[in-house]
Amino acid sequence: MSWLRRYPVFAPLLLALGLLVVVEVGWVGERWRTARGARKRLDQARRELRATAAATPAPTPENAAAIATELARTRVALAELRAVLTPSVSGGAEGSGLRAPERRPDAYFDIAAFVEAMRARATQAGVALKPDERFGFSTYANEAPESDRLGAVFRERLVVQHLLEALIDARPRQLLGMQREQPREPSGRRETASAGGTRLGKPSGAGTTDYFEIDPAVSARVPGVVATTAFRVSFVGHTVVLRTLLNKLAEFEMPLVVRAVEVAPADGPAEVSPRSAGVPVITPSWSRFTVTVELIDFPLLSIAAS
Repeated sequence: MSWLRRYPVFAPLLLALGLLVVVEVGWVGERWRTARGARKRLDQARRELRATAAATPAPTPENAAAIATELARTRVALAELRAVLTPSVSGGAEGSGLRAPERRPDAYFDIAAFVEAMRARATQAGVALKPDERFGFSTYANEAPESDRLGAVFRERLVVQHLLEALIDARPRQLLGMQREQPREPSGRRETASAGGTRLGKPSGAGTTDYFEIDPAVSARVPGVVATTAFRVSFVGHTVVLRTLLNKLAEFEMPLVVRAVEVAPADGPAEVSPRSAGVPVITPSWSRFTVTVELIDFPLLSIAAS
């Protein structure tokens, strides 16, 4: 350290300059790191800008106006699609002079008249029925629907009538049963039902075969987009009966979609009829068919079209 004593002025100056150089080097390093980070962010922003500019459609005022025009056109198309795909079942009935009952006694007599009409039609067509067949409405054999379900039950009755008329016209050997989907509570949950399918609070034995639960894997229901009401009909007949029924449903008089078809052999051997040449002919065997359909509604289309 003798050079400090030898150069009392120059030595401290050198030390100060050295410290200054160290500080400047650290500051330059920090600024370099900051600049490198800023360059990376700039490169990222440039890449995003190029990607945005290459997007289809490009985010320009002209394209924004075109999108708004297309959105308006789509809303009109959705309204037209809803009018075609989901005609109001009750509205269609009103066009024929029918209206949903507004009082419980009227609803009771409407269902009773429907049951008698379907029984007469089945008898005329030679379709066997159970003695107490009420076509999915045995719950209301002795009492009317609840006041808050008059419209819903009337709508279901129209759909069931459409299904039955199509089936009876196909001439099955026997109608085994018609079922409706278990009603929902206002909260969206299914109404409480006993093991036999009867809603609690109903008379014992009433409606034990009226309701069923559709498998969610089979249903076309999409919460908030597609609403459905399921129906299931079972009958005994030949394959041509099933084919005729499905063809009738495909005519789209109602927005009904077939979701499942189950086939099982019916009880009894195949029929054998004599032939003029003496060779017996085995007629097609009877089968038991269960067809599940859903009435489709599109609540999202109502929102989009509004």
